[in-house]
Amino acid sequence: MQLLVTRPVVLTGAGGTHSFTPGLVIEIDAASAERNLTLQAGVVVGPREAVAAPAKRARKATDA
Repeated sequence: MQLLVTRPVVLTGAGGTHSFTPGLVIEIDAASAERNLTLQAGVVVGPREAVAAPAKRARKATDA
């Protein structure tokens, strides 16, 4: 699940401790997302499945 962090938050769990600043879009599991939403420290941006890879552009001769 993707969340947009709206206020500073520190998440702790099995993966360790992570602090996030407002304005970041983070991808976290459902349990961490629920804690973040309970603290009103973020809003849902989209599900993990909706993440699209950035479009690749063709390499130009001037890029070399």
